[in-house]
Amino acid sequence: MRVDNVRWLYRRLHYLEREVGSLKWERLALTREQINTYDLPVITKNDHRYRDSRPHEAVETEAISQRILIEILRGRLDVLLPEPLARSRTRSPAAPAS
Repeated sequence: MRVDNVRWLYRRLHYLEREVGSLKWERLALTREQINTYDLPVITKNDHRYRDSRPHEAVETEAISQRILIEILRGRLDVLLPEPLARSRTRSPAAPAS
């Protein structure tokens, strides 16, 4: 993600928290268990903001398939929503035509 995008996202989230209160964050993807399960490649990255470049291990989101990411997200949403996402989407009225 580009630095400009990160700053934009940070500002938007800060505004949202001012409006609705503190948000609870939960990591859904690229957990240690998923890295092991899907045998995702671990790479070494450097953070050049620091003098020693602070090398650290990283796994890029692109290493896991989009299908799996969607399954993970839908599974968690189904737990959090009052009814499964698929059922509420079929029940929702279509958006009006422009």
